[in-house]
Amino acid sequence: MKTRLFPALCVLLIYILLVTKPGLAATAETTRALWVTRWDYKTQDDVKKIIDNAASAHFNTILFQVRGDGTVLYRSRIEPWAKEFNFMDPGWDPLKFAVDYAHTRNIRLHAWINVYPAWGGIEPPQIDDQLFLSRPNWLVKDLFGNVSQLNSHYVWLSPTHPEVQDYLLNLLEEIYTNYDIDGINLDYFRYPGNAYSYDEMSLDIFHTKFNASPQQKPGEWIEWRKEALSSFLEKLYGKLKSFNPQIELSACVKDDFEEGKRIYLQDSHEWLARGIIDAIYPMIYTRDDTLFKNLLLNHLLNNHSRHVFPGIFVYDFDRVSAQLNVTNELGCEGFALFDYMKIFPQHDHNNAFSLKLAAKLQEKISAAKSEWKFAVGDHEGPVINRVHTVPLSLKPGNEFKIAARITDPSGVHDDDTGSDGQGVYLVYGDQWPPVEKREIHMSRIKKAEDWYITDEPVVIANATLDFRCRIFAWDNYSESAEISKRNLGYSDIWSLSVLDPNQTYLSAGFWGPVLWYPQCLEVDPNGRVWIACKNLKGEAQIIILEPDGEEAFFSPVKYGLTGFKRLKSIANTKSLSFSPPNVMCAVDASDITIIFRFNINTGQALPGIEPDFKAGGIDCDGAGNIFILEEGSTVWHVLSSTGRELQSSPYGILHTGQDIAVLDDASKVFIVDRTTNGVQCWQGAVEGTRSRFWRADDLASVDVGTAHITKDLSDYIYIPHTQRGIISIVNRAGNPVAYLSDGSPPLNAPRDIGVSPDGMLLYVLESAGEGMTRLALWSKKR
Repeated sequence: MKTRLFPALCVLLIYILLVTKPGLAATAETTRALWVTRWDYKTQDDVKKIIDNAASAHFNTILFQVRGDGTVLYRSRIEPWAKEFNFMDPGWDPLKFAVDYAHTRNIRLHAWINVYPAWGGIEPPQIDDQLFLSRPNWLVKDLFGNVSQLNSHYVWLSPTHPEVQDYLLNLLEEIYTNYDIDGINLDYFRYPGNAYSYDEMSLDIFHTKFNASPQQKPGEWIEWRKEALSSFLEKLYGKLKSFNPQIELSACVKDDFEEGKRIYLQDSHEWLARGIIDAIYPMIYTRDDTLFKNLLLNHLLNNHSRHVFPGIFVYDFDRVSAQLNVTNELGCEGFALFDYMKIFPQHDHNNAFSLKLAAKLQEKISAAKSEWKFAVGDHEGPVINRVHTVPLSLKPGNEFKIAARITDPSGVHDDDTGSDGQGVYLVYGDQWPPVEKREIHMSRIKKAEDWYITDEPVVIANATLDFRCRIFAWDNYSESAEISKRNLGYSDIWSLSVLDPNQTYLSAGFWGPVLWYPQCLEVDPNGRVWIACKNLKGEAQIIILEPDGEEAFFSPVKYGLTGFKRLKSIANTKSLSFSPPNVMCAVDASDITIIFRFNINTGQALPGIEPDFKAGGIDCDGAGNIFILEEGSTVWHVLSSTGRELQSSPYGILHTGQDIAVLDDASKVFIVDRTTNGVQCWQGAVEGTRSRFWRADDLASVDVGTAHITKDLSDYIYIPHTQRGIISIVNRAGNPVAYLSDGSPPLNAPRDIGVSPDGMLLYVLESAGEGMTRLALWSKKR
């Protein structure tokens, strides 16, 4: 094992040379893309205005939507016309007209496709040959055997169903063989959530391959479903390259890669590593420029020498301008703005925003090229995946090794020199890039083709979440016997959790009914579990469950009272919190923020509180004071139980916040900070009508993601790590005392947690994605 200490400058060089891709610096060729939705055009004149306006603002690429929900906006032999055209041929072909006219303006046009949605909305299609009606056996099923139902969003096709794969490949072939498009942009290329697709065909295929059910081999079930997306992409990429290598293939992906992979099984970095896609568009829709940079950087550090074009939401010009500066600073070779109508409302090209944007972009330039599409021979490094520890379960103080599958068409080269030459090696440290770089050589495992393992073991003395590593390998490609031209490949940066094996709580299976779009939960002193969710029509509601899992007599709650005692429908519950002695508070953020209040014994709506700011997370101390995060921010307020803001409030910094928790005596406040991906800690007190708080050291929590944070009656804090699939339990001092991991069902991307009044039961809410889940129950060891 090699150990080296590096000063700050050397760390920066390692960051550039070992972590980032070659050519990260900005180039003169930059893709400037604009998403045009299927609702933006009805006539040929609309399309002309769209393309002319895009040209006037110096865009060079249009992502033009031609499939939304199992209907299309071009002349197809396979699918019916879109409902946006009343399922009828409008007398012209939007895709052909758009492609032809875009090329006259020297703009590249990519066909933007929603891949797996089969239909959208709560009403069935009006035509019999639409997929939802004609192919019901192609729809996803959830873990509990329920077929995808009509709802306020989409019903989904099953990505693991072979007939679905063939159908979609034929549909895409119809587009790229009949239209002179420059690219295909895949959207909704994922699962609606981790609890799909348990349709009969997919289960039969999995059982044939593994001789087991998903419950018996949960790890293989996850990998098999992810591979269904990758294999589809690989087939499509090969077909495109054979037909016309100049057609670029891209996909819209989740902004947070780890949550995208865990919740939606969207392993976009794997696609980049395998060279089966030209570009990804992470949809980083945030007003927080630092969070934007951090999320984008995670994709860039793992781009495997392919394009990463961030998707930027058009909030206002200042935000767009700042985030364009970030993309340029990080050396991105392109970006995309969402969407056309936000820049050119009603096709107006003389509004202030569009004129400022045109001035910002200055002049038209060419789109970034994908040079690898025309390279001869093996020009990419080895693909390194399926990284895991041996043994799989780790304990502090015990030795372990790290293994991975490493493949390349030319074979994997190893001169046994590590980073000093062209060996296979692992670099690790307690952060990335590591200040103290540790390196271990890896060797091929005998009788295990393509598998490599570290030569020496690693020992982590104490429980920690701070272990980061990356594997490097060279291929064996040579242009000739005399000329070696080996290519370097690398794995994603991998984060490892070393946990105390003595878990305080044991998994006790699923609990309660199936929940649709659950957002958050809270347990009241009666032991009832309050869950904010939706019904299939998309209507927001709060379900209240008794300790035995049955609904309370007053459940569900669908209406609350405003501050003026007017009845109002619940619209979008962000957070729940119990307020002594008998009130449940629910932050509802729609057009205005209302803190709905309900009697926990009867469900009766009490007069609400209407703060003068948009609220997000909420928690209450033992005196009933209300601690509230501003929506999308770590700025927080302290209100009395009647809603009056206390003196010296608000507090906080301009980061993106997710949730808030306060100790019973109000001596500490904890905030989930998405910008840093950790947990802030504040100390202070509430004294009558005055509050006093100051920033303390952050908790040693990482990869929290979009989790909600919870306290129990003993002031233990429960922190789900959505990006790691674990839950930390810390004491009031902020020190870890226990972890939850694995389980049955296994923790995957925990979002929120509720604690029974006696602390004996935990109710864990998984991130459901766009669909359903059930709570998982954990019971304390006796």
